[in-house]
Amino acid sequence: MQREDYPRPDAVRPRLRILDGEWLLATDPATVTDAINVPSNAVTVRVPYAPGTSLSGIKDVPLSREWRYYRKFALSPFECAGSVILNFNNIDGYFEIFLNGSPVGAGTGVFASSHYDVSALCKPGENILCVIVRAVKEEVLRGIWSEVWLEFAARSYFAFVRATIVYADKKLYVQGNLAGNPEGLKIRTEVAFRGKQIASYDYKASANFTLCAPLDRDIEPWQIGAPALYDVRLTLYNAKGGVCDTLYTYTAFREIKLFENKLYVNGRKTFLRAINDGCVYHGAGNTAPSSAIIAQDYATALTLGFNAVQFDSTYPSPRHLYIMDKLGLAARVALSGSSDPHPTEREAAAATEENVKLIARDYGHPSILFWLPFIDFSGSPQLQITGAESYKKLDATRIIPATSGGKIYLNELYDFRLDAPDCEALKAMLYIRTNGGIYGEKEEARMLKADGALLPSAALRKLAAYVGSFTAGRVTKNDYLSEKSFIDTYASAYDLIAASGAIGFTLSDLVDTGKGGILDAERNFLLSREGLTKLIAVNKKKAFAES
Repeated sequence: MQREDYPRPDAVRPRLRILDGEWLLATDPATVTDAINVPSNAVTVRVPYAPGTSLSGIKDVPLSREWRYYRKFALSPFECAGSVILNFNNIDGYFEIFLNGSPVGAGTGVFASSHYDVSALCKPGENILCVIVRAVKEEVLRGIWSEVWLEFAARSYFAFVRATIVYADKKLYVQGNLAGNPEGLKIRTEVAFRGKQIASYDYKASANFTLCAPLDRDIEPWQIGAPALYDVRLTLYNAKGGVCDTLYTYTAFREIKLFENKLYVNGRKTFLRAINDGCVYHGAGNTAPSSAIIAQDYATALTLGFNAVQFDSTYPSPRHLYIMDKLGLAARVALSGSSDPHPTEREAAAATEENVKLIARDYGHPSILFWLPFIDFSGSPQLQITGAESYKKLDATRIIPATSGGKIYLNELYDFRLDAPDCEALKAMLYIRTNGGIYGEKEEARMLKADGALLPSAALRKLAAYVGSFTAGRVTKNDYLSEKSFIDTYASAYDLIAASGAIGFTLSDLVDTGKGGILDAERNFLLSREGLTKLIAVNKKKAFAES
């Protein structure tokens, strides 16, 4: 397997078994008796695709609000002798997991991964896994919609690992913890850069560890368009020199800051030309059928002159982020629950719980420059303020605008959105900067009187600006007029944004899902060759806010 084909390319354990493929799905609660006996009316579903997608094998989404997935798999005595870790990348809904009839774990989620040590529940021969998924809200239930897999290790293994680089010290640090008894164990850390080993150190193992690996060389930073990744291999040895566990990860050095209303990446003034990716795949919903299609999409974005990708309507998988890390694309990532404009405190708390897991999991991806907690927010001021502050405490290394679009109560960035191809409105929002839309002074005064927590125009004009979303119109393939309108609007909008001093923009969308796009669902270009050439020429223009 290539690294990008692993479910978690940033945490690869070589001994694994993918459980994707044919499962059985029961959607009639009246026929379900327990977590072992599969109902006779269960139908075949292909994981990791959500029911209702053609690749799942189930054409229509079941109406039931409770689904039960069943999967049988065999284990050898050798595999059962050590530790067995069960992993899920995404389960949408409230879920309960059972193995051989015994409870494994439960939770509520949409995007966050979950993993469980199921060693005590596994047995040589046939095992049966049951996952019960229930709808939390009225939205369509997706159930299991990403990879499921087993990993194997000895009784002691790496439970968590995070690698970071300190640029000034020329050192790589690895933090983590071990499952099992660490007594008498040794950790070997090997670091490679562009295929060549540059460091190797041995350390005495402990339950919680921080390891330092001096690199004795200048650190090459990860730059947009010039990625530099340091590969790390961790091996856990027992007292006799036997291998207990091996884990592959990687890290990079990348520093971001806003200074004098400009974005600096590793000290270089940077202008982001982003395109939004809804992660929609023909016949597969939001689940990429292969790493190749992700790489193709992002290679296309780079070729067209974009240097960043934004994720609005869904959260990128670890494979998406790894490919962006490798290609040198920047990312703006909307967190779980961000698309709800007015969440209740309970909904915000549930989203925060999941986002803590997402930030912890994906902290090490250098491509992520922005976390977006809210989009088009119109809810409680306190929710926005406390939400942004809590995420900043979790990750002070990234830019976290309190909201992208909507009403702004607290922000380090004037991040606004425009859903119509209207350059006059764009110009007004770039230069006049009113809160939550385009208003005159009297209207703004009334708004501020009604809601004193809103930031006034004077405060917004002191912030760096980012156009969080705009559309240049929809292109119809082989339609000269729609293509010309798209290119002309995009060129005018680009010139306005680039000259305004804004730090970047996001064009909607890479793949057309209704608002406009450059590709259709089958990944065919909607623009002609001439149109693509003009688009690339526009993106080559230098912006005021870049070196």
